[in-house]
Amino acid sequence: MTHTIAASPIRDLSWMRQILTGIVHERDSIEGYRFIGVEPASRDRSTYRFRMLFFGENERLPMLSINLESSILGSPCYTIESGSAHALLGPAMFELPYAEFRICAIEEAKRWLSG
Repeated sequence: MTHTIAASPIRDLSWMRQILTGIVHERDSIEGYRFIGVEPASRDRSTYRFRMLFFGENERLPMLSINLESSILGSPCYTIESGSAHALLGPAMFELPYAEFRICAIEEAKRWLSG
């Protein structure tokens, strides 16, 4: 299966507040994209546990986000956002430490970012 990211930034703008008010675990790069790993502040925890946001080389807005979040029914899951699309990647454990989330998020991002 070929994965591609949208040509437009993710539409969910909550990432800006999450970076400012949450815990930024890391800033790094992979496959020519910069990324930020963030743990949103407690008020955003009802939806997101962790997010990894990927920015194009000279972009100020993320093109891709891999998330550990709660579904509408409250089940923990991995999701992906690109442009206006938001899709389920699979089930997860919500109380994972960041290091374990990071492994899964980087692996998934490589599939999408390598085209």
